[in-house]
Amino acid sequence: MATASASAGLRLATSTLALTLRRPGARRPFFASSTDHSDLLGTAEAHVATPDPASDPGARKYFLVPHGTDLDLALRVDKLQLAWVHSSGGVVHSVRVLQRTLGDPADVCGRLVDMALADIRAEGTGDGRPPTAVATLHGLCSYVEDGLSGTDRVQSLVDAEEEGGEEAERALGAVRAMATGVPRPGHSVVGMGTYRDGEELWRRVAEEFVLSSGRSPEGKLYLGRSGGRLAEIMHLGDQTRDGLLLAGGAVARFEFD
Repeated sequence: MATASASAGLRLATSTLALTLRRPGARRPFFASSTDHSDLLGTAEAHVATPDPASDPGARKYFLVPHGTDLDLALRVDKLQLAWVHSSGGVVHSVRVLQRTLGDPADVCGRLVDMALADIRAEGTGDGRPPTAVATLHGLCSYVEDGLSGTDRVQSLVDAEEEGGEEAERALGAVRAMATGVPRPGHSVVGMGTYRDGEELWRRVAEEFVLSSGRSPEGKLYLGRSGGRLAEIMHLGDQTRDGLLLAGGAVARFEFD
């Protein structure tokens, strides 16, 4: 990711989790797939765990488990957890909903993000920065494709098409290549030149994706928290395979009061 603290958190291995700060009395080794999911989420218990302090003393994992789950077992078997978020260095990141039938991150992970933000506010970030979250923008490429095909109205693309001219055409061609993975005419790959030519328009589309499309799961999650706001779109902030294929490498950074 674009920040060192976020990268450190992304490398956190769940197998190193050692300390839990809340433990239920009942034991539940598993839950059935037929469980009523609304009740499952409503009664789920939130916990926080820390890794080996030598690796990253400030790193934490916040996670949900079904009521009564054996916590030691849940720490060893990730699939027993319903969802999680990580924090490190004042940055919340790595949101994941494992039981997807429960809903998207905005439906499931709000409690966990609030816990993480409360801890960051209580402890401070060390340099006066506000609490921050870094979000993947998976689905952005599909959003761009829908806009280019006319399936969905993406105002930033409409504006570029109406503007016309050589610069706008070059940006639109680059954005199309970034979204589809198909090189521009006369190019053999979707390379750095394509990402450079499409950067400004891609940022505008990404902002629209987060703020007004309703199609960014993590965007909805973070904007729904108290004081949450989009701070910036980080171009090529995620150059992993999924980051490029699903979001053109874009990452969103949010700040909180």
